[in-house]
Amino acid sequence: MGRQRIEDPKRMIEWVQNVTGITKPIQEPCPASYQLRTLFLKFITPKGEGKRDKHTRHALETGKQYPGAPRPEECVAACLRFEYLEDLNSIPEGKPLV
Repeated sequence: MGRQRIEDPKRMIEWVQNVTGITKPIQEPCPASYQLRTLFLKFITPKGEGKRDKHTRHALETGKQYPGAPRPEECVAACLRFEYLEDLNSIPEGKPLV
């Protein structure tokens, strides 16, 4: 699409198939990966540039919910368990999180 950025994965697949002439089944990312992407995009831009270092617990646990994906608060709990986020348990609601 020239220099136009394509945000929609389905449109990107169609464009690649049209340009290359190759049509192969492409597996979409699972809903959980979209939910995690939404969580991490609160900290970085799609280009990988930093946005912020801290968020409130409420900000991390709210937002877009993808059908079939874990709830945002479940994603935050998993990120804590695997240490992608610092511990929230000792931080009161409304205080900044890292």
